Amino acid sequence: MSKNFNFLLFGRFPTERAYGVHIIANAKSFARYGSVNIYYPSTSNSKTIQKHPKEYFSNTEDINFIKIDIFDITANKFYELSPKILKQFLFLLIISPFLEYFLKKNLDLVDLHVK
Repeated sequence: MSKNFNFLLFGRFPTERAYGVHIIANAKSFARYGSVNIYYPSTSNSKTIQKHPKEYFSNTEDINFIKIDIFDITANKFYELSPKILKQFLFLLIISPFLEYFLKKNLDLVDLHVK
């Protein structure tokens, strides 16, 4: 029986950071058991890597990458000059619509019963 596995990222992707390699390693492991989707937000700041994840990471043929277009507040000068606590609050404002979109789209796919 094939399963669907969905990964939801709240950070820059693709990324050179460890969480990027970690999510790919986990997705590859789950791909042996079913379909894997990685949902990630669009970003357009100075740290954004302008490559598709399939180009950036190797051996990802079994993984579906879905970019969610959102307003990237991190590209704004106001955000760059803001104190860290304000940046964290503004980042939460970004995550809310992204999470809402993901949940509305995939809520019917979630199996809430423990077997």
